[in-house]
Amino acid sequence: MSTEQNKALVQRLFHEIWTQKNVGAIDELFAPDLVAYRSGRPVMQGAAGLKPMVEGMTRTFGDCHSTIDALIAEDDLVVARWTLRGTHTGEWRGIAATGKPITITGITIHRIADGKIAELWAEEDWLGLIQQIGGLSGQD
Repeated sequence: MSTEQNKALVQRLFHEIWTQKNVGAIDELFAPDLVAYRSGRPVMQGAAGLKPMVEGMTRTFGDCHSTIDALIAEDDLVVARWTLRGTHTGEWRGIAATGKPITITGITIHRIADGKIAELWAEEDWLGLIQQIGGLSGQD
């Protein structure tokens, strides 16, 4: 695939999964043997593991939508700097729904193979999210 096709694949990921909440698109966009490295989390083996994570996030932050702030591609790699916004409407990691608006930012590197995302490395601001919904005061 060309770098433009690879970028289009990553754009579909953010739009279809995080904005349209189309969990079924995971099978179309990710290789079944996906390996995902996410900061502070165990390595995820297999695209099937994405479904419960996406379902949980969209249930907790139901109106969430994503924006790609920057997209850079070279060879089989696509880097996205992104922002996810929503409202904390459900329990998340023991923190009851607050109704507060949230913003999560991150940078994810996607490796494309055979037209699907085969590997990814993500750095996400979960501490900022916890502070926004009152899990930490910011002075902890």
